[in-house]
Amino acid sequence: MKLGRVTNNDPIKRLSLGMHVSMISQLEQYQKFYQGTYGDEITPGHLVESILKKFFESDREFQKQLESAKATGPAGGTHK
Repeated sequence: MKLGRVTNNDPIKRLSLGMHVSMISQLEQYQKFYQGTYGDEITPGHLVESILKKFFESDREFQKQLESAKATGPAGGTHK
Protein backbone atom coordinates (compact mmCIF):
# COMPACT_ATOMS: atom_id res chain seq x y z
CA MET A 1 0.00 0.00 0.00
CA LYS A 2 1.48 3.33 -1.03
CA LEU A 3 -0.15 5.26 1.81
CA GLY A 4 1.28 4.70 5.27
CA ARG A 5 -0.64 4.84 8.53
CA VAL A 6 -2.35 8.18 9.03
CA THR A 7 -1.48 10.11 12.17
CA ASN A 8 -2.08 13.83 12.29
CA ASN A 9 -2.75 16.15 15.20
CA ASP A 10 -2.88 19.43 13.28
CA PRO A 11 -5.93 21.63 13.82
CA ILE A 12 -8.67 21.11 11.23
CA LYS A 13 -10.08 23.78 8.94
CA ARG A 14 -13.18 22.73 7.01
CA LEU A 15 -13.11 22.75 3.21
CA SER A 16 -16.12 21.99 1.08
CA LEU A 17 -15.49 20.56 -2.37
CA GLY A 18 -17.24 18.57 -5.02
CA MET A 19 -15.99 15.37 -6.64
CA HIS A 20 -17.08 13.26 -9.56
CA VAL A 21 -19.15 10.26 -8.51
CA SER A 22 -16.55 7.92 -10.02
CA MET A 23 -13.83 9.48 -7.85
CA ILE A 24 -15.98 9.16 -4.73
CA SER A 25 -16.47 5.49 -5.55
CA GLN A 26 -12.70 5.00 -5.82
CA LEU A 27 -12.18 6.91 -2.58
CA GLU A 28 -14.66 4.62 -0.81
CA GLN A 29 -12.86 1.57 -2.24
CA TYR A 30 -9.50 2.94 -1.08
CA GLN A 31 -10.97 3.66 2.35
CA LYS A 32 -11.99 -0.01 2.62
CA PHE A 33 -8.53 -1.06 1.38
CA TYR A 34 -6.87 1.15 4.01
CA GLN A 35 -9.09 -0.18 6.78
CA GLY A 36 -8.45 -3.76 5.68
CA THR A 37 -4.69 -3.18 5.54
CA TYR A 38 -4.27 -1.39 8.86
CA GLY A 39 -7.41 -2.37 10.75
CA ASP A 40 -7.98 1.31 11.53
CA GLU A 41 -11.10 3.34 10.78
CA ILE A 42 -10.39 6.43 8.66
CA THR A 43 -12.69 9.20 7.51
CA PRO A 44 -12.79 10.16 3.84
CA GLY A 45 -11.49 13.61 4.82
CA HIS A 46 -8.42 12.24 6.57
CA LEU A 47 -7.83 9.88 3.68
CA VAL A 48 -7.97 12.66 1.07
CA GLU A 49 -5.69 14.83 3.20
CA SER A 50 -3.14 12.05 3.54
CA ILE A 51 -3.22 11.26 -0.17
CA LEU A 52 -2.68 14.93 -1.02
CA LYS A 53 0.16 15.17 1.49
CA LYS A 54 1.92 12.18 -0.13
CA PHE A 55 1.34 13.70 -3.56
CA PHE A 56 2.82 17.06 -2.55
CA GLU A 57 5.81 15.40 -0.88
CA SER A 58 6.56 13.39 -4.02
CA ASP A 59 6.34 16.40 -6.38
CA ARG A 60 10.00 17.41 -6.67
CA GLU A 61 9.30 20.65 -8.52
CA PHE A 62 6.77 21.71 -5.90
CA GLN A 63 9.18 20.87 -3.07
CA LYS A 64 11.89 22.87 -4.83
CA GLN A 65 9.50 25.82 -5.09
CA LEU A 66 8.67 25.55 -1.38
CA GLU A 67 12.37 25.59 -0.49
CA SER A 68 12.89 28.60 -2.76
CA ALA A 69 9.96 30.39 -1.12
CA LYS A 70 11.46 29.73 2.33
CA ALA A 71 14.79 31.16 1.21
CA THR A 72 13.29 34.29 -0.35
CA GLY A 73 10.66 34.97 2.31
CA PRO A 74 6.88 35.33 2.17
CA ALA A 75 6.80 37.54 -0.95
CA GLY A 76 8.89 35.18 -3.10
CA GLY A 77 8.32 31.82 -4.65
CA THR A 78 5.09 32.47 -6.54
CA HIS A 79 4.64 30.28 -9.60
CA LYS A 80 3.41 31.85 -12.82
